[in-house]
Amino acid sequence: MQYEDLEKRQRDSLEKEETKKVLIIGTVSCVTKSREGPSPSFIAVPNSQLSEEEKEAKRRLKKRLRMQVKVDSLQNSIRHARRRKDATTENIQQNKLDDLLEKEHEIIQEMQFGSDSSSNSYSLNNLKEKAKPFVEEVSKALVYSQAAKNALGEGISKESQISNAVKLLKHMTRGTQELSMFQDEAALWGYTRQKFYERALLLCASLGRIQLPCQEHVMGSSLDPKLREQQQLRQQIWCMLTSNKVRKVCSIGCGPGNDLVGMLSFLRLHHNDEGDDVNILDKVLLMDWSIDEWKAAIIGPLNDILKQKGFLNDIDTVFCDITKDFNDDGNKDALQQNPFDFDLFSISYLLSETRGKWGPFLKALVSNAKPGAMFYFAEPVPWQLHRFVEFFTQELQFIWLDSSMDYPIFQKADRRAGPSVLFAIKKEVKQK
Repeated sequence: MQYEDLEKRQRDSLEKEETKKVLIIGTVSCVTKSREGPSPSFIAVPNSQLSEEEKEAKRRLKKRLRMQVKVDSLQNSIRHARRRKDATTENIQQNKLDDLLEKEHEIIQEMQFGSDSSSNSYSLNNLKEKAKPFVEEVSKALVYSQAAKNALGEGISKESQISNAVKLLKHMTRGTQELSMFQDEAALWGYTRQKFYERALLLCASLGRIQLPCQEHVMGSSLDPKLREQQQLRQQIWCMLTSNKVRKVCSIGCGPGNDLVGMLSFLRLHHNDEGDDVNILDKVLLMDWSIDEWKAAIIGPLNDILKQKGFLNDIDTVFCDITKDFNDDGNKDALQQNPFDFDLFSISYLLSETRGKWGPFLKALVSNAKPGAMFYFAEPVPWQLHRFVEFFTQELQFIWLDSSMDYPIFQKADRRAGPSVLFAIKKEVKQK
């Protein structure tokens, strides 16, 4: 609990220093200390000079900012109550905050998804629809495989699997998981039934969003400078992802291998090379703290399915502990796999689980990765991703691929409409 409180205080402090929001009657201005650039151009423009669409966007933006000020105030009140050990006030304010965050979540959904044009063939929903066939095919083949049937065994139902998986997930969310928990094969299959499909789909659809143009109509007549910079970076990343430059993929904290399937789905949809699907990837490496358990239960059958369908040759697996430095003896097998030579790394729902202990491991990974190496992150909330961005601003360039992607002013907020997704690319070394 003390560690979680410390992390929360650090997060609150970072967000308070990075972004200060000031509400002014009749208009909203945002003063930032970060490199976010100015606020959306329509905020200070009189309504008479705005289109109806821009007026609606302005209204939503002001509503969101007012809500954020209230959230900040309640979070400060709770923090002070904890310092005073005033449990009564803390509980009252926490209940108010929970209600407010639910309303804030609805506002973010309204802002992001309410503005999607049904005529845009590359909207998020359409991206998911395009990704579904392959992800569904592999997911069904896996959960209905003979290995899955054998795991049910005598007296073990699917409901029991899911119940065991829920217990495991709760421990993973709190960072209290133990290796023995992953030796429950029923729990691993229950986890796979619950999470495999949606997380594979998330990766494929999130990468597909990189090709979407920035929504100018949301930001006014001209793009916010931050968005203009993001658009250029998106174009660079999209070219790399679709021009046969991603040949080696590494999933860290891989679990049952859902990110690999999401990546294969994306490459099959967007690969520029014509021809069959064989050898889209030259090398696949799955790394996990409980890799032996995942491989025995899930990854082994998944490997067989992908090989039978001709999507890849073999999946390599190795133990790694992200809470230890890469040079730690426990990670020596991972080092022997030459992990720094990979083109793309995926790390999903791992930073939050390890509660900030990932620093030395990811520092070694980012420092030693080759220029142009890419990193995909997905987390339930963005607070650990904010820390990652802060730590590696000098080495990496970032784009958000979640509900904040067209709202630079909200990218430092601690909530998203849906999962938080961050993509990074290592900067090229400048010649002296």
